[in-house]
Amino acid sequence: MLRKIRITAAAVFFTVITLLLLDFTGTLHAWFGWMAKVQLLPAVLAVNAGVVAALVLLTLLFGRVYCSVICPLGVFQDVVSRAAARRRKNRFRYSRALSWLRYGILVLFLVALAAHFKPVSNLLAPYSAYGRIVSNLFAPLYLWGNNLLAYLAERAGSYAFYTVDVWVKGAATLAVAAVTFIVLAVLAWRNGRTYCNTVCPVGTILGLVSRFAVFKPRIDASKCNGCGLCARNCKASCIDAKAHRIDYSRCVACMDCLGKCRQGAISFSRKPAAGRKPAAVEPATVKAAVAAGEPADASRRKFLSLVGVMACATVRAQEKKVDGGLAVIEQKKIPRRTTPITPPGSLAVRNMEAHCTGCQLCVAVCPNQVLRPSGKLMSLMVPEMSYERGYCRPECTKCSEVCPTGAIRPITKEDKSSVQIGHAVWIAANCVVNTDGVVVYTDAEAITGAQTFTKNTDFDVVYKLNLNGNFVAKVYNGTEEIGAGSDYALLANGMLMLKNSYLRTLAAGEYTIRLTIKPMGENYADNSGNDAPADVVLKLTVEKKAPTLGHKESDGKIYDGKSIGTTTVNTDSDGALTFEYKRTDEDDTAYTTEAPKNVGKYVIRITTAETDTFKAASSTMEFEIQPKEVTISDVKIADKTYDGTTNATITNAGTLSVNYDGDNLAIVIGKAAYDNKNVGTDKAVSFTGFELSGSAAGNYKLITQPADTTADITAKEITINGATVEGSKVYDGTTDAKITNAGTLSDNYDGENLTIVTGSAAYDNKNVGTGKTVAFTGFALAGDAAGNYTLASQPADTAADITVKEITINGAAVEASRIYDGTTDAKITNAGAPSVNYDGENLKVAAGKAAYDNKNVGKGKTVTFTGFTLSGDAAANYKLTAQPEAVTADITVKEIKIVDTAVEASKVYDGSTDAKITEKGTFDGLIDGDKVDIVTGKAAYDDKNVGNGKTVAFSDFALSGDDAANYVLAAQPANTTASISAKELTISDLKVKDKQYDGKNTAAIDGTPTLVGVVDGDMLTLVNGVPTFDSVKIGKNIAISFTAFTLSGDRVTVGNYTLTQPSGITANIVEYLATGDEYSVNSNDWINKDFVITAKAGYALSLTDTANGVWVDSLTASDETGNGKLTFYVKNTATGVISAAVTESYKIDKTVPTGEVKLNERTAFQELINKITFGLFFKDDVNVKLTANDDASGVKSVLYFKSDKILTDDEVRAITDWTDNSDFDIEAKDMDNFIIYVRIEDNAGNVTYIGSDGATFDTTAPEIVGVENDKTYYVTKKVAIDDENLASVTLNGETVEDVFTLVGDKDATYVICAVDKAGNVTEYTVYMKPISSITDAISAITADNVKSSDAETISSAERQVLDIAEAFDDGESTEDEWNKLTEAAAKCKDLNKRIADVADEITRLTDAVNGYDIDKVTSADKADIEKLIADIDALLNGDNLTESERTALEALKGTARALLDRIAAAKDAAEADEITVIDGITKDNVKLGDKEALETAEKALEGALRDFEGNYTDEEQEDLETRLETVKAALAAIGNAEKAAEEIGKLPSADDAKLSDKSELDRVKKLLEGLTENEKAMLGKDALGKVDALAEKIQKLTEKANSPKTGDTSNMALWIALLFISGGIVTGTTVVSKKKKRSVK
Repeated sequence: MLRKIRITAAAVFFTVITLLLLDFTGTLHAWFGWMAKVQLLPAVLAVNAGVVAALVLLTLLFGRVYCSVICPLGVFQDVVSRAAARRRKNRFRYSRALSWLRYGILVLFLVALAAHFKPVSNLLAPYSAYGRIVSNLFAPLYLWGNNLLAYLAERAGSYAFYTVDVWVKGAATLAVAAVTFIVLAVLAWRNGRTYCNTVCPVGTILGLVSRFAVFKPRIDASKCNGCGLCARNCKASCIDAKAHRIDYSRCVACMDCLGKCRQGAISFSRKPAAGRKPAAVEPATVKAAVAAGEPADASRRKFLSLVGVMACATVRAQEKKVDGGLAVIEQKKIPRRTTPITPPGSLAVRNMEAHCTGCQLCVAVCPNQVLRPSGKLMSLMVPEMSYERGYCRPECTKCSEVCPTGAIRPITKEDKSSVQIGHAVWIAANCVVNTDGVVVYTDAEAITGAQTFTKNTDFDVVYKLNLNGNFVAKVYNGTEEIGAGSDYALLANGMLMLKNSYLRTLAAGEYTIRLTIKPMGENYADNSGNDAPADVVLKLTVEKKAPTLGHKESDGKIYDGKSIGTTTVNTDSDGALTFEYKRTDEDDTAYTTEAPKNVGKYVIRITTAETDTFKAASSTMEFEIQPKEVTISDVKIADKTYDGTTNATITNAGTLSVNYDGDNLAIVIGKAAYDNKNVGTDKAVSFTGFELSGSAAGNYKLITQPADTTADITAKEITINGATVEGSKVYDGTTDAKITNAGTLSDNYDGENLTIVTGSAAYDNKNVGTGKTVAFTGFALAGDAAGNYTLASQPADTAADITVKEITINGAAVEASRIYDGTTDAKITNAGAPSVNYDGENLKVAAGKAAYDNKNVGKGKTVTFTGFTLSGDAAANYKLTAQPEAVTADITVKEIKIVDTAVEASKVYDGSTDAKITEKGTFDGLIDGDKVDIVTGKAAYDDKNVGNGKTVAFSDFALSGDDAANYVLAAQPANTTASISAKELTISDLKVKDKQYDGKNTAAIDGTPTLVGVVDGDMLTLVNGVPTFDSVKIGKNIAISFTAFTLSGDRVTVGNYTLTQPSGITANIVEYLATGDEYSVNSNDWINKDFVITAKAGYALSLTDTANGVWVDSLTASDETGNGKLTFYVKNTATGVISAAVTESYKIDKTVPTGEVKLNERTAFQELINKITFGLFFKDDVNVKLTANDDASGVKSVLYFKSDKILTDDEVRAITDWTDNSDFDIEAKDMDNFIIYVRIEDNAGNVTYIGSDGATFDTTAPEIVGVENDKTYYVTKKVAIDDENLASVTLNGETVEDVFTLVGDKDATYVICAVDKAGNVTEYTVYMKPISSITDAISAITADNVKSSDAETISSAERQVLDIAEAFDDGESTEDEWNKLTEAAAKCKDLNKRIADVADEITRLTDAVNGYDIDKVTSADKADIEKLIADIDALLNGDNLTESERTALEALKGTARALLDRIAAAKDAAEADEITVIDGITKDNVKLGDKEALETAEKALEGALRDFEGNYTDEEQEDLETRLETVKAALAAIGNAEKAAEEIGKLPSADDAKLSDKSELDRVKKLLEGLTENEKAMLGKDALGKVDALAEKIQKLTEKANSPKTGDTSNMALWIALLFISGGIVTGTTVVSKKKKRSVK
């Protein structure tokens, strides 16, 4: 249907527009001219906003309907394509869009349109292209057809038609039309709409809009079978059938695909939404009919139209006959026109060229064929007027009526008559005056009646005359005749020229110029007579010349204490000049002739006086006296001691570089500041705040602060106060004391940048004591500011205590295991060692005792120690806090025996081997005093059977008691003997069944009698006796007799027992009672059918107990609903015995149960399942409650089944996987459909099925597309609501469609609320702001004053601008908004670049400076650091720094200077006097007297290497380390010498020498052998001589000891006595010597 509507509407538009272009009478334009004006490009050029908006809205609603219905060129291609389709079907294929070509041509078109380059813009305009084709190719055929009809009509005597000329109006236009026709025909024949989607700019523009169309063809992928028929019939080649995608920018909404799809997979709809009804077709049909312009009464209108056309044609035929009746129209030549003539209403040639698209509609409708297309390149195909084939009728306005673009504006006949169209050219040869000799007496007249001449100019004065064929006789100024030739001249074009030479002779004033006239063809002697032509009177004004008054614009001057000089003036006036002055901010009354000298902006007025030739005139010029730039020099600064500030004291304010005003100009002293606060010499000092004062200060400008100078900051001497140590420490064998407070500095200007390097503290000795003296060493200063201070001394001594060291004993051990002996004693194997021992052998452990925790047996038993103490010389410094830690050891058990155990002599058989113990016995081996008892075990016969003298063995005897665990039994008690006798059995559970009377004494045992007394496990069987009633009559408690009961089983087992026979058993004989075995019932529970009792074979049933009554095989109860009972009788058909009455209950329910389904407490069920629809929507989990009711049998089960689709009754009944749950939740899953089917069954088996209505989960709230919530926008935004189940959309409370626009670049708040059918609500609040509000914050910022502090403001603005620009959509926002964004972005980019450049430089400098580690910087880095400082200074002189950046750079500069200071400090430390003073001293030449200097140098070197570790180059480091090694080697040499001297000092003198001193002497001599020669030299000759003397003395003593003094070599007893005596002496001496050595140590 849509396709037919589209084809019908397209046919109407195409036909009518074609006829408009062919209609040379202009008749159709009165009714259908609007069809040309609704073409897009003409409407745009005509600024027809309503039409443009309507076409855009039409495209937004239905896509490119314009291209398929309204555009005649598009329909023309469809016609050609349809003709081609007859030869080959399904010839199209999907192809990708050539976007680069489309948009390239669009840009070319827009540029050409803006530049008025007609060859391109007119060639690409689609409507104009079709107009040229019709006007140039189809119109001749149409006109020839008309002429044929006119010929035939004229022969029939009718003037309904008239002939018209057929001629080529423009060769260029004809060629363009022909080429366009061929190209379009070929493209359409082969590929359909290729031109529209590749070349046509209008198609490209509408394609951009149609992407957002509301209604458009959509593919339902679920229905599509991939046949591709739609793509093969798509003339726009825009359907990608494989991907189920349509390129809507190329789709022309032809609707062909809708009819071709056999699966119904393509629909022209709003959006593919489940549950959304398809758009109705009827409104579109009505709109198409209205758009086609079809009237309500078509037949009447057609009749009137036909009559009108014929009448108009008849009138025009008559006009053609009489036209030109006044004169014969001669053949005309086309003149060469420099400016083309355009029709009235075109305003101007420029307007014509700017708006005209060359559609040829005006050319076609021009009745006299005055209009024709231009053949010029720059105005190609633009209509021009040419009169070679006719003339433009004054009453004709056809061209202005039909022009759709506004190139020819509508004009009335009256307006046209008042417009000059070109100008007429007089051809003298054709003038009747000249051809017929007619005398004319018409007066001449002046066209230009008055002129003005300015004196002293070089111009002539010209009057324009209309002589009307007459001639000028004479010219007069007043009454004075002006000489012809010398004073005036008559020009050939009818003009009078008064010459300049004559005009210069006239004074300023008013003059009358009179011309006397003589008529053409007559020579009059004078100008008298009534028939003479009247004089022509002209007015002449001579005025003075306004003089030129020129002067060079002054650049002003720099203040020099002098007044403004005279200005050079260039003027042509001869008047006197006057100079006057005032300030620019004063009014004109302030002018004075006194020239100013002070700084300021002045206006100089120069006046020239009026003369005979020149008027008075004046001119002004501005003159500025600028301040004199001055500087201050020779400012003096005093040195200072470091005080933590950069403040410097100014001692001399300096002098000015220039001073023209003496005491009226003075210096206001500012401030001075060192480059940093740190100690240094020749430190840079800069100045700020210097200003000028005095009455003349305004004439000067201090261009810079005084130049930097230098001064010194010396270090501040400070001390450390309040250093403390820990009040006491535990003895640790050292003198070290723990510092608890490093103290505070007596002065500190730098806070955390000056800290104390904590040194060390030491007690006077290591031993325990109170109030012991503690001294401090090694304290120093650290931190970035340490170089600004010197430490006067170490902290003052303090006092503290050393307390004893608490220790324990580790490693004490005992014997690993022993046998239980009744005691806790343990044997110690290792006394252990102190846990801490700072004193070696001077601290020992004295062993105590060890004991188990108890005497009892056990493994891993705890053993504790007692009585352990400390001993040795150093024991007083320790305190034993605990005995050695307990250890573990084992006590093993002791073996004992049990004797004298006994059992019972005999027992009755009990099936077991157990024997009864009568005596448990006594112990053999128990320790006295221990509490141990015998745990009686078991006694067992050798087997369980009856017998005498059977062996009995004992087992499981054990020990108990407090001490039982300490023993173990060596063996069980010894065996003994005993006997086993047989056991007596009885019978129980012996019963005889009661029986119904049958006339016999037979009886039957009821149940199974059992044996009483059989031992478990024994296999015995009771062989029953046979019972009989003692009487056959009915009665109670009738005695029963039995045959003998016997035992059966294994012979041995039977032999272990004796059996007692039963007696006293009775039973009853009763009347016949039915048991139920005689009949059956179909159910005693609830049933949904009749209750039936059926007799079994051999029995009959009756409702009475009469033997002759009615006896049947079955009985029935047929109630509908209810509980009941049926009483009946049973008869044994074989014996005739009738039972007592029997009653059976029954329950019948033949009605089905009822039920209900509730979804979230809403009743939502359908009794008729086939009426279910999906009409419920939920956004959250749904609680389902199933209720059922059955008043009769009650509900047995309520089952449900969740389905995602509607099921038939049969499908519901076929469900097998029902779920038993009557209250459950269904989890919400978006777009999940469900129906709850319920199966209810009652206890009688009745089943009913119900179902809920269809429900859909919609958990997703409507999506608002195009904007974000609570976000601010600045440009126009298109908003769409996306939800398949949308219910309503409001904008600020007003209902709107699901696609709407938020107008941008304004201050507004929009509240959007979208609600879907499930109740999901999405509400957005969107704020709209003017674009200018983004850049308000940066409006005052320029590249010259931007700082990084502005970065956030700029970046924020830029982010906003870029975010807006990135999301900018030409389809929804305006070009003006884009231009504003572009300008804002460009400004932000320039400002950010400037900030980035400055930041990069700061980063480079910061990274470079911070890249140096102050602990690793060396002299090799000095030059680079100095260069960085210079770069920082250069940056500080710029204007783009914030205060924080400037402060940071100042700090960075300070950091860099600190690096240089560190390098200098390291150098100073390495070159300290303490180090250089010991240069040349080595271990080979060192003297004992050098020790103090060497120790000082060692500390200095170690301090330099420690304090400046990393601040030396490898060479410097190696040099310092080498020097330190040299110093240490020298000190080591001194130490070796001192130690040797000490050891020598311990030796006795030679006079006191003993043989026992030999070992000490040998040790010292060995020590001396390891000394160098220089070390020996330091000992001195006295020390070495002492050793030699002692050695000599001991040598003598040894020799003396080796030769006996008695002289009695035969007395062996004496020798032995001497040997013992000498050995004792040696031993005693050695002991004494060792004790002395230990005390020394």
